Parts: sequence; structure tokens; C-alpha cells
Amino acid sequence: MWRIISHNQDGSIKIISNDKTASLAFDEKGNTIFNSSSLNNYLNNQFYNNLKNIEIKKSDFCLNYNQNKCIKTVNITVGLLTIEDYQNASNNLNCQNDNKIACKESNYLSKFSINNGPEYTLNTTNENIYIIKDGIIDTINPKEKLNIRPVITITNTSKIIGGSGTEENPYIIDEV
Repeated sequence: MWRIISHNQDGSIKIISNDKTASLAFDEKGNTIFNSSSLNNYLNNQFYNNLKNIEIKKSDFCLNYNQNKCIKTVNITVGLLTIEDYQNASNNLNCQNDNKIACKESNYLSKFSINNGPEYTLNTTNENIYIIKDGIIDTINPKEKLNIRPVITITNTSKIIGGSGTEENPYIIDEV
């Protein structure tokens, strides 16, 4: 099961796994550069090779922010939740002003880390990686093993053919 993060201008849809697919370190050696991390290898090789019956495309993921503006992106097939996506999932307007508690409130993505423990995001700062822990944005050393929830972008040829989008009645997606 996947949850919708965003509908993109080109008609594609960015989605996140509703469940963890693994508990891994961002990088066993402490590397905070995603392109050369062991996590990138897992996501874009092992995990990607096991995806079936879904058309996905490469898309831009923001790696670094400065004053709420993306300053470095990576174009990949499988990524992780970004801080920007997490903030956008909150209905609380104070979330955009670096108010960590506000981002937890009215945020449909916060429930996972509250119930299952911390999860990695794709974003880094200095020698740490941003995480979502108990619904709050925090940082951690990249050697720690945390929950991994892949994010993919399905193509604009994917269509919703059923469901209402709730957890009880999820959307059913098909390729046309």
C-alpha cells in the first residue's frame, strides 16, 4: 500500500510506501552523501528490482535546503521522504516556519513514526541526516539503523480506477 505525497504538474504522482521495507543505516561508514550511500544502493537497486506491475519514472528529489528553498537536487528513481514533502503534508500553517511541533499536528505522514519509530528522510545537514521521530523533525548520525519507506513517482499514464483514497478503501491504480 502506498500513500500519495503529491500530484505533479506533468500528471505523475509521487507516492510513499505506507509500511517500512527495511531497517537500515543511511550509510554504514557514516557517509551523508546520498549518491554514494549504502541506502541509495538499496533503494535504486535491490528495492527497485523487486517492484512489479508499476510504471515509475525518475524524478527530482531535494537533498539540501537553505531558508526553505531547495539548493541541491538529485534525479533518481527511488528516494525517501523529504522535509519539504513532510511539511507540505501538515495542515498547520506554522509548520512552514520551522516549528517542529506544528509539523506533527494535522499531518497524515506523522502517524508512521509515532507508531513505528523514527524514519530517515533524504535530507542532510552537516554530518547528520534529517529524520522524522515521533512526528517531529530531528537529526541523527547516518550509521543508525532506522525505518526506510521508499518514495517513487508513478507516470502520468497511471490512472486511479477505484477506491476513495482512505486507508480503509485505498485508491486502486492501473496503467493505461
